[in-house]
Amino acid sequence: MKNENDVVITGLGIVSPIGIGLSAFQDSLFSGVSGIKERTEFAGSNWPFRIAGTINDYEPKQYVKPRKSMKLMCREIQFGFGAATMAVSDAQLDTETVVSERFGVVCGTDTFYAAPSSLSDSFWNEDRSHREVSQWIPQAMKKIEPLWMLKSLPNMTASHVAIAMDARGPNNSLIHGDASGLLALVEAADVIRRDWADVMLVGGTGSKINPTYLAYHGVDDLVQHDSDPKTACRPFDQNRGGTVGAEGAGMIVLEKRKHAEARSARIYATVGGSDYGYCPPDQPDQQIEFQAMKISQAIERAGLSKDQISHVNSHASGEIEVDRVAACSIQAALGDVDVVAYKGFFGNAGPAGGILESCISINALHEDALPATLNCDSVAPDCPVSVLKENRKETQTAAVKTTTSDTGQMVAVVFEQDV
Repeated sequence: MKNENDVVITGLGIVSPIGIGLSAFQDSLFSGVSGIKERTEFAGSNWPFRIAGTINDYEPKQYVKPRKSMKLMCREIQFGFGAATMAVSDAQLDTETVVSERFGVVCGTDTFYAAPSSLSDSFWNEDRSHREVSQWIPQAMKKIEPLWMLKSLPNMTASHVAIAMDARGPNNSLIHGDASGLLALVEAADVIRRDWADVMLVGGTGSKINPTYLAYHGVDDLVQHDSDPKTACRPFDQNRGGTVGAEGAGMIVLEKRKHAEARSARIYATVGGSDYGYCPPDQPDQQIEFQAMKISQAIERAGLSKDQISHVNSHASGEIEVDRVAACSIQAALGDVDVVAYKGFFGNAGPAGGILESCISINALHEDALPATLNCDSVAPDCPVSVLKENRKETQTAAVKTTTSDTGQMVAVVFEQDV
């Protein structure tokens, strides 16, 4: 039953390897077009990061206003700002008519790693010999650009967006790995339910392809692939062998139903129940039980029964154990239900992934059309789920989106068709 205090979704903004904006994104999904490709700078190498879900057609000047703000934005922040601009436009939200103090921003982010080029000059002497570490600090201060740190602070996406849109309400940035974006959505929805805001702009932005990121986190989770990059990431498939890094951003406009209906806004879907928590990442069997519980409790909090769930949108990434845990938890919670996983299209974009994937389910609830999973030719025996392999056009009543991080955070959110 509709309630004027429901949290509804009115706008979607997308910057992804398979399209900029919702229309291009959806076209690629239903056409089975992958955005994973060989990276020019690493072509011909055997390194596992020679392929990635990269974005080559995003022009930040189209979205970042004022343009001088770009001087304070690393690539990931520029993605997030663009996605926020698109989401507000898609919602047809006139930010000048929203009460500023009741308009907030929450963004899931990661540590933004500066490009090696921004630091490299500080390590060289004038004769191009390497500088001794003991000499580096005083010399580095003369070489590094003054705005270097400001460009990479993880809270700056939410800050830039709030300043540009005069959103003076609740503002936060969450950093919990891949789960960050979906956790941000949970927090933003709760802010509206507490009546602290009428409108919340929420999302995630990130990159798992920056060389500095890879140097710090390692490449053990990446697939060793020597054939077509488009088939490298294989969620739930028996031939899966790892994931593929990606970059991107997704942003969503949430509103209190009363506020959305007062301005005759189009409503994509409703945010139902959610649940989240932490489970040790080195205890996979315990994680299965824990994630199954999160799914079940999210459905219960939404006031739904399990047979009302039309599909589960999984975090499955092509990694052996990640996919097994995801599949077994879904089977334990819901049994035989349609399951989709979309990293085969664009790879793992960290905090952005949960939001980009949520946008697919949200639009599916609105359009009653669900894109298939890519690159799952034969479901692995250790993944006991019914993977959707063909596009489906039928009523989508409710969907569960799950996301996990490699540090143990697990989250499940229910989205419901607005009828």
